[in-house]
Amino acid sequence: ERQAAEAKFLVSLGRLDRAFPGDMRLISIREAYQNSAKLAPQLDSLMQAKPSEKAALDEPRAVLVEMTLDAGEIKEKLDGVRKVVESSVLEASASTESHLGLMVKLVVAYSALIFGIAMLVAHHIKARALAEDELAYSAGHDLVTGRLNRRTLETVINSLGGEPRQVVVISLERFHRLVGTLGHEVADAALRAVAERVETMTRVFGAQMFRLDGANFALLYPPPSAAAEGSDVHAILEAGAQPFQVGQYELLIAIVCGAARYPEDGGDAVNLIRNANTALQHAKRIDTRFYAYESSLNARSAERLALEAALGHAVERKELELFYQPQMDIDSGRIIGAEALVRWRRDGKLISPIEFIPIAEESGLIVAMGEWILREACRQAMAWKAAGLGEPVVAVNISARQFQDPRFFDTVTQALADTGVPPAMIELEITESAIMQDPDAVVAELERLRGLGLALAIDDFGTGYSSLSYLKRFPLDKLKVDQSFVRPLTPESPAEDSAIVEAVVRLGQTLGLKVIAEGVETEDQLALLGRLGCDEIQGYWFSKPMPLAEATAFLAARAPQAAGGVHGGN
Repeated sequence: ERQAAEAKFLVSLGRLDRAFPGDMRLISIREAYQNSAKLAPQLDSLMQAKPSEKAALDEPRAVLVEMTLDAGEIKEKLDGVRKVVESSVLEASASTESHLGLMVKLVVAYSALIFGIAMLVAHHIKARALAEDELAYSAGHDLVTGRLNRRTLETVINSLGGEPRQVVVISLERFHRLVGTLGHEVADAALRAVAERVETMTRVFGAQMFRLDGANFALLYPPPSAAAEGSDVHAILEAGAQPFQVGQYELLIAIVCGAARYPEDGGDAVNLIRNANTALQHAKRIDTRFYAYESSLNARSAERLALEAALGHAVERKELELFYQPQMDIDSGRIIGAEALVRWRRDGKLISPIEFIPIAEESGLIVAMGEWILREACRQAMAWKAAGLGEPVVAVNISARQFQDPRFFDTVTQALADTGVPPAMIELEITESAIMQDPDAVVAELERLRGLGLALAIDDFGTGYSSLSYLKRFPLDKLKVDQSFVRPLTPESPAEDSAIVEAVVRLGQTLGLKVIAEGVETEDQLALLGRLGCDEIQGYWFSKPMPLAEATAFLAARAPQAAGGVHGGN
């Protein structure tokens, strides 16, 4: 039993050594234990001696005393160790309790963090869903008008599966002028107003509205619509017949339409919309409000594209030339000058200006072409002067796009400088519609041109919409009456046929301007214009437009008689 007790003691002592390494109390306990262990066999031997040998009790008593002292020391040291252990346990307990409290707080904070993260994730998911909804809406709708867009129209058409439909493309005429004059905000409001009115008037026919781009919309009609013949197209055109009230502005916005049928005129969205646009462009060219697609238009469009491509090289290939139509003073019969008219000789044949001038206007080629015409006219005027043919004024037509080009003034200045022609020999004819697009800016531009010494005229006067309040401010020299007002003049024609011409003549006289009438073809027209007070004429009555050699000979034949006047005739 003692050995078992000693073994347990040593095991326990070993655990204390590991728990408190280097503790002096444990070292003392171990030394006291070892000393007692040495005394234990000696005490056993003394206690097992015979009574006769026990006479001397002092020796075992001394061993017991020493062992008792060792035991007391061991107990004392163990009491110290016990207190240390108890203190450590208490500290550990307090630390554990503190750690547990901290862990509880961390768990609560973590839970709150997880909740916050969950809320953020939920908000992000909701925001992402809203953003995706907005993105999906934007992908399928026009943001200005709120109508479905071109992509959606293409998707709808491509999913029809051959079921008959009709698409009508709508264009708002001269919309760019509205943007340039009143700005994008008013223009956007006008687009919304047009879309709302057209959609309202065509909804009864089952039409679905889309915005294609710019000032273009499209209507998709379900079968059995026949927009080319029916009242549904009338409804579209009627929508643009009345003014639009946009804020403080009352706007007149003309509508032009082109139609194509699915699947006859196009089995997919690209071809169908393209052919409807082809019909639309043809409607604009022939000055009508509606045109339905027909297959022959594609051939014409291909020819037109080929013509446009060739026209782009006409100047560099020297295919352009100027014809000249003389102008005459009515009172004296004197040739005062000539109008320069461009002709295009391609592959040896003359192409009518009616064919290529509109293409040049639409494509923007008219700017480069116009610069060539101006330079050539200046050069020829100078050549006639140098040849002793006097100083005939050469009138040059200036297109709206050319006049609005930012470099136009510099182009004119450079042409005058390069050719050395006296500016008074050049007259710029600017269309009435061109000068009324931005009257305030035009006044300043005309004054700059007039400052160069050029003569200025309004071409085709009476066909546009001049404001008299602006007209009297323009620094002009001449009004040119359009031939459409001159041709009806006959001795038998009613008085109203001459009313416009007479009004223009009176206006010119009031403003101190010369008035010239074009398209004069008969003696009667000449006589009537003379009685009305018209100053000058040009027309087939005395000369058609002539190539350079003929025009030069014409002027040369009359130059010696210029002072006395030259009367023309057939």
